[in-house]
Amino acid sequence: MPYTVETAATRADPTPSPGHIAGVIAGVVIMAAAIATSFLIPEPPSADRDSVRYLSAWVRVPPLR
Repeated sequence: MPYTVETAATRADPTPSPGHIAGVIAGVVIMAAAIATSFLIPEPPSADRDSVRYLSAWVRVPPLR
C-alpha cells in the first residue's frame, strides 16, 4: 500500500488554514508599505547640467564649478 500524505490539495475540505490567511494578509501589507515608501524616495537625477545643481542641493554639498 503506497504511503500518502494529506495536503491542502488532497483533503476533502480545501479551506485555507488561518496561518495561510494571515500570511497572505501580511504579504499584502508589506507590499502596500513598499509601494507607498517608493513614492517618498526622491527620484534620482538624470545626467544633464540641471541635475548637477539638483544633486548638489539634494546631497547638500557646495555647488560644482
